[in-house]
Amino acid sequence: MSPEKSPLAGVQPPQASFSSLIEIHLLQTLVFTGKQPNLQTGKRETNLPFAKYNVEMLEMIAAKTEGNRTEEESRLLDQHLHLARLAYVEARREAGEGE
Repeated sequence: MSPEKSPLAGVQPPQASFSSLIEIHLLQTLVFTGKQPNLQTGKRETNLPFAKYNVEMLEMIAAKTEGNRTEEESRLLDQHLHLARLAYVEARREAGEGE
């Protein structure tokens, strides 16, 4: 029995970049807060510990790259971090966990 072909067979990954790194963590936050469907199941699911982890990863990236980002990178990171935090707070409220 041969292994199944990946649905990504033949698809090239994007070029590694700072924006790709932070976009991954924003997307994961949106998936784990139920704002975006899970790409594998197509269902909206909530996993607040993993959502929080991704918000914390964005915060860590912001802290560790302070003073080493371009204006555009800083703007993008600020926007993504704001969206991630907002999604997390809203998901906590919806789950009855408050802020």
